[in-house]
Amino acid sequence: MKLRLLIASSVFVWVSSALAAPPAPAAAAAPAGPCEGLAGAEATSCWAKEVSAVQVTLNEKIAAASDKLKAAKKDALVEVLKKSQYDWVVSRTSHCEFIEKAEAGTAVAAISRSACLYRTTQSRIAAVGLLISNLGG
Repeated sequence: MKLRLLIASSVFVWVSSALAAPPAPAAAAAPAGPCEGLAGAEATSCWAKEVSAVQVTLNEKIAAASDKLKAAKKDALVEVLKKSQYDWVVSRTSHCEFIEKAEAGTAVAAISRSACLYRTTQSRIAAVGLLISNLGG
């Protein structure tokens, strides 16, 4: 019973982690993030810095999207974007808290939440960037 539970939870964590990360191009063997390979306090510090940086980038992308929508006289969509962003933050927070708890007691437990925040925020940056492109800029 314990073995089945361990296997099931391992698969669940793997699937959840895979969903948290943007898919890597098949031809590229790029690391999953800028702090891969670091350990201990150095990894924790690195991930915290990276999460802050991608959050700034995301905020800039959201502001740019809002500006594009306002310029296109789509003020109602600005409000929808704000709600979407709020809902996304709630979802990201919940998901990364789950990842953190699911990986408790593992070698990556200390950085799992920050790595998740980084990866999911990178995905959101790409999505908002696509929105901006579709709006003509």
